[in-house]
Amino acid sequence: MIQQPELGKKIVAFRKAKGYTQEELVEKCNLNVRTLQRIEAGEVTPRTSTIKLIFEALDIEFESIIKTNLETETTQKTTQNHSRKLLNSKTSPMKKLLFVLIPTLSILLMFVVMATRKRTFDDSNVKRSDLTETNALFIKFYNSGQIDSIGTLFLESASFFPINHRELQGRTEITDYYQDIYNNGFRVNFDKPTFIVISDSVAVVKGVWEGNNNGIFSGNFLTQWRKKDGNWFIENSMSHQKN
Repeated sequence: MIQQPELGKKIVAFRKAKGYTQEELVEKCNLNVRTLQRIEAGEVTPRTSTIKLIFEALDIEFESIIKTNLETETTQKTTQNHSRKLLNSKTSPMKKLLFVLIPTLSILLMFVVMATRKRTFDDSNVKRSDLTETNALFIKFYNSGQIDSIGTLFLESASFFPINHRELQGRTEITDYYQDIYNNGFRVNFDKPTFIVISDSVAVVKGVWEGNNNGIFSGNFLTQWRKKDGNWFIENSMSHQKN
């Protein structure tokens, strides 16, 4: 399997050889332009299915490479599943503790960010709209099945504590998780912030969510965002389902 950033460079070369613009290529493989831009820049590692769509749109034979990659992933997942069984028993009590501490963490983070804000910049220069617009992309990407695009909202080193699951580390694990629940039929009704504390480079968002899958489910979330290269990315997040 070609790794980043070599994969992105090859896609750029093949695309230009075909004479396609980024907009023309995404139309052929039903991707978001931002997703393709970040893949080509080597900023994200796309799923195998996404790579296949891109190469098929470029008329490039990639089946043998995909097969090799799948065999490698099978070996890796076998090892990971063994590790997950060991981790689940250890992380479950800690996760429950974290959910209990969400209100306290929210308050502490709020004071930290506010203190930083007072020291470093004028609050009038902060654009909340940039963050709220990026936050709104999650539902758009998820409910339309653009799971790789969801990955672009997370930092490469992001951490995520989903419901009834061990901690996830990095974009690949996070997008795999969202692909699984999407494939199982879960859809998001809304994802609504209840408060936002924001500085020039860090933001804390607390809110509520609702989804459906043969019934309505709801809960809370707490997310820390970080601004990097002018864009907001999720650095840490956790979600809790109401009883």
